This record gives sequence, C-alpha cells and structure tokens, in this order.
Amino acid sequence: MAKKPLNVAEEATQNSSTIIEEATKTSSTQNHMNKKFDLSSLTDIGMKSEGHLTQALVNDDDAKRFVHTLMERKERIQIEFKNHKSDGSPYIWVTSPRIEGGCSIHATDKNATWLITYLKTGIAGPIPDTDGEVEMSGHDDLGKDMLMTYLESSEKDFVKFTPLFSNPTYVKAKLHCRKGSINFTVAKTEKFVDWLNENKFAA
Repeated sequence: MAKKPLNVAEEATQNSSTIIEEATKTSSTQNHMNKKFDLSSLTDIGMKSEGHLTQALVNDDDAKRFVHTLMERKERIQIEFKNHKSDGSPYIWVTSPRIEGGCSIHATDKNATWLITYLKTGIAGPIPDTDGEVEMSGHDDLGKDMLMTYLESSEKDFVKFTPLFSNPTYVKAKLHCRKGSINFTVAKTEKFVDWLNENKFAA
C-alpha cells in the first residue's frame, strides 16, 4: 500500500493525552502545543467553496489566524487531508458548521498537530510558526495514508465508515473528536477495498 506518515496517529493521541493532563493542573487560559507531526505543504492557499471563492485568496498565515479565531470561540471544526488537483501537493482542508466554505492550510507537521490537538482537547494552542519546515514527499494520496495510519493505531475502533456499497466512487470515513472530526474521502480501488476487508476495518 501507499507510504504512510510516520506514526502520526499514535503521536497525536499521546500529545492530546499529555495536554489534557497538563490542562487540568494549570489555568484553563494556558496554551499548549508544539509537537512533531510529519506531513507536507501546499503553496496555493485560499478560502474556497465548491467551485467558487467565498472571499479573496489569503496566505497561510491569514488562514491560520482565521482558524485560530474559530478555536478561541470554541467552534467545532472538521479537517480533511487532501492533495491539490493541479500538482498533487498535499494540504489540510478546514471547515466549520458555522461558516460557508472553508480554508486550506499547509500540510506541515506543526500545522497538523495544532489542528488535531484542538480537535481532541478543545485547547486553542498558539498559531504554529512553520517557516522553514521541510516538506514531506511521497504522499500521492495523503488522505488514504492518514486513514491507514489511524486504522493501524490505537484509535482504529473510533474510525467510522460509511457502508462501502453506498458509494461506487469513494470510501468515506470519519474520526469523531471532542471539538469536531477528521474526515476521510478516499478513491475506491479494488486493492484498497480488499485491504479494508481483509483487516475487517469496513464492510
């Protein structure tokens, strides 16, 4: 199967557990975050909806400030790991039930850990500085790689699938978190479906 990020699901879970423990001992206004994650980056960043812009294109810092505002307001968010159609570059798509459209953020280790930590703990960590982060290569389908990573982690029982027969084109799954979810939409290939069935992950 495709190359997977390095133990990212297990690491994010451990980070979240540590943060929750620390938060119970300290002020609720304290921020926690600066953990490692191993992903990649995207250069074409913008606020987008289905086929149209909901506002002018923004850079990565603007997108992260926007998402941080949602975090401070304790909004629920959804994230999905994707690849840009034009050049295959991976990115993280962030949406919220309270906004139209969404925004894309560089898929770097710090950005991904920042988002997942908020999803799992509800703590709005400081906006990560990702200047100079090295891109990860070799992820032609980051969404599938992330889904496989979670399915091979201690969180596999929390990943919920849409029945495989219900969609002829995609495999869809979701990992529910305290402040939202991590969503997965993966191309439905015979090889991938066989892998899911062999490991009894989906039906």
